[in-house]
Amino acid sequence: MTSFTRRRFLKISVATSAAMLAPNAISLAKSELTIWNGIVLGASASIRVYGNKKDAQAAINKALEVIQYQEKQFSIYDPKSSLSKLNETSILKFDREQGKPIYDLINISRLINQNTNGLFDPTIQPLFEAYAKAQGYPMSESLKAAQVFVGIKGVDTSLPSQIKFKRKGMALTFNGIAQGFITDKVRQEMDRLGFYHALVNIGEYSIGNDQAKIGIASSTGEVFDVVNLHNQAIATSSPSGYRFLDGTSHIIHPDGKRHIAHWDSVSVIANNATLADGYSTALTLANNTKLAEKLVKYRIIEKVVLKDLAGRVHYIE
Repeated sequence: MTSFTRRRFLKISVATSAAMLAPNAISLAKSELTIWNGIVLGASASIRVYGNKKDAQAAINKALEVIQYQEKQFSIYDPKSSLSKLNETSILKFDREQGKPIYDLINISRLINQNTNGLFDPTIQPLFEAYAKAQGYPMSESLKAAQVFVGIKGVDTSLPSQIKFKRKGMALTFNGIAQGFITDKVRQEMDRLGFYHALVNIGEYSIGNDQAKIGIASSTGEVFDVVNLHNQAIATSSPSGYRFLDGTSHIIHPDGKRHIAHWDSVSVIANNATLADGYSTALTLANNTKLAEKLVKYRIIEKVVLKDLAGRVHYIE
């Protein structure tokens, strides 16, 4: 199975303030910055926490347990993950919390699918495998064979303790949304432990009760804009993030056809990272700004920053 190194499009532009980040009114003089850096689902990740060093490290350790658990759910490259088992057997039964993250994320994906006219669809994994095997745009026969398995309506979540594919051969990938989902889970854990101001980056950025300046980079790595976040999350997707050998983008349209890319990068700000991630993925496939404008108008998301291939930046808010 083909794997990719994820290119980073977001970076901290200006460090968040220690005075605001310090929990429980800890004075600035006693407040320390604790940073964890690592890799989650193939992308650089970090957690930045101001406060008592011992307590901050303990909170980060709890967050790492959350990350480890979520990776065991969503990793498509781990044959023992819940997602791999579902893709292999077409059914996943679970008790209590086991398998619940996938169940929840399928239903979130279903909503994003509806709001994007089908542009976001996690059932594209058979198409992705056809592209990966061809190392680019596959032959029409391969596309037709894979296309019959695409469509989130084919995923049955009618029972709260079971996920079932209606057609054997279907498969899911959450590469366009799982990082945001895990970012939110870590954010929730940090909040539970009282670190409401931590800056969490599990592939996408989320800031709690503080302000952070996040730089948005183009596919060449140059920062072309800086956005201010407060109790918000941001995710960036780019068709140029990584490509197959023939130059075809890894972000595949659910119809399986080759589409001309209109955007160098798409950044979405929302009230949580799951939505920001999913909608930024979908909007890279839009050929104009109409869908982004609709999503912002109805406050499904809060802001979109798009950079087109000519270098023009479009702001929708």
